Amino acid sequence: METNNKLPDQYDGLLSMAKLPKDNLESFDFDHYDITPVDHDYAGQFQMKANHVFRKCGLSIGFMMMIGDPNNADKIYDAFRKDPKYLGGGTGSGFKNRAVAALDSVDPLAEKIGAVNVIVKTDDKLRGYNTDGIGFVRGLEELLKEHRGIESLKGLKVLILGAGGTADAIAFTL
Repeated sequence: METNNKLPDQYDGLLSMAKLPKDNLESFDFDHYDITPVDHDYAGQFQMKANHVFRKCGLSIGFMMMIGDPNNADKIYDAFRKDPKYLGGGTGSGFKNRAVAALDSVDPLAEKIGAVNVIVKTDDKLRGYNTDGIGFVRGLEELLKEHRGIESLKGLKVLILGAGGTADAIAFTL
């Protein structure tokens, strides 16, 4: 069986397949797919985990990372909006802050943070959410409780090294 690894026409000139993520898909032979745009190629792992779950559940859905220029965010998200196979996905490096203005709606928390890390497509509309801060803080609380016996982050000083959408979300949530 021949696979369709040709980039769909609507993404030509806007996105290219990322090469470094382990097991990043190279085919569009799925009923649907999730795409995470990033501004540079790096060895992300979420798509590997998502694709494993999709296969185990017998779903014809593929999750892939694609490289694009965040300056083209409006055009990229418009292409996603028009693609009948695109279900949603993530936003990666360079796109978390840019996505907010390019989407049809944004969850109130993501709007306050000014960054989106998850996109859901419903009826050709794109809605953004931010789970970065909540997920990080919950994980930190669990680790501190387990390893240090600390029940709450209240009153602790935290140093954040980094910038961008993820750091903004963590700082806001803290």
